[in-house]
Amino acid sequence: MTRLSHKNIIQLNEIIDDPSSKKVYLVMRLCEGGSLAQVLEARGSGLDEAKVKHYFRGLVSAIHYCLKVQQISHRDIKPENIMLDD
Repeated sequence: MTRLSHKNIIQLNEIIDDPSSKKVYLVMRLCEGGSLAQVLEARGSGLDEAKVKHYFRGLVSAIHYCLKVQQISHRDIKPENIMLDD
């Protein structure tokens, strides 16, 4: 993840492996918009078509970069993992 450099992928700053808790922490830039899941839950309804297209284009661009340029597969794409900022 540290080698990824794309406008639609959050830069990974640090990885903290805590063997005592058997957890790994990823330190990344804060996305103040929260996740797409949080936005959808707060709205209680869907998004307008223009916003959906905007998010979809960004997502597809990031996935294409990962797969074709870096040969990496995300394997866990879901609204909870799509982070939003301004």
